[in-house]
Amino acid sequence: MTGSGSDKSNEARPGGKYNLQGLSRALRLLDGLAEAGGEGLSLTEAAEYIETTKSTAFSVLRTLMEFDYVSSVGRTPRYRLGSAVVHLADRYKKAVPWLEVARPVARDLTDRTKWTSRIASHVGGHPVFQDRVEAPGMIRFNTELGIRELPHRSAAGKAILACLPESQVRHIVSESGLPRRTRNTITDVEALLDDLQLTRRRGFAVDDEEDDEAVLCIAAAFHSSDVVPLGAISVTGLKADMPDWRLQQTGPIVVNAAEQITRALGGNVRQTTESASAGAE
Repeated sequence: MTGSGSDKSNEARPGGKYNLQGLSRALRLLDGLAEAGGEGLSLTEAAEYIETTKSTAFSVLRTLMEFDYVSSVGRTPRYRLGSAVVHLADRYKKAVPWLEVARPVARDLTDRTKWTSRIASHVGGHPVFQDRVEAPGMIRFNTELGIRELPHRSAAGKAILACLPESQVRHIVSESGLPRRTRNTITDVEALLDDLQLTRRRGFAVDDEEDDEAVLCIAAAFHSSDVVPLGAISVTGLKADMPDWRLQQTGPIVVNAAEQITRALGGNVRQTTESASAGAE
């Protein structure tokens, strides 16, 4: 949950015969420029990041600059993200209207639990975190937004998977795999299905140091009028601060937050529960 965003995006990124190499290089380079921040990348660094020649990297950069996705600074230029990225991000927010419903619920959830809350959308069985509300205090979790995460080691991911039919879960993990990240990561599909069954029974999913050592997350899925989950809301904190008795108290609070979002979006909480139960069939 707190690891490198680039590592996670590479793990969860789909590929295949329809992958366009030039477009893939451009998108990977945008990832690299985002990671570099204000320092940007030199031409050599850009070429190394997308594993190609400097001439090819220069062509990719010039194409992105033509559409304002990249800008250059200095006589020996360093390349940074351009203004079109801001415009694209603004357009994306408008394309996910339920975020405006979920944000105040997430703020209230952080106020109640004193843990960092996050809101994820459901993208092909994977959680993609769209927003977060930091908990009070000095501890901050290094979680990037907009990264497709592997669902088997994320509370939000498992909350989403628990709402899907077993056949679909098997298909998702057959494509993404079950790579280990910590000693607690679930790496066997039957063990994952057992964990999803437990999630359905109690109403919330738990990441118990499965993505990062010493970190625990609790999540529940939310829906609109469609029974397929739109996403999940979660809280994240240190495992040491969450004894079992507190876990049993906090889980229902997270479920209540997800139900608030579901109701606000016109979903039926009872239908959501029945849908989750049917996911095991």
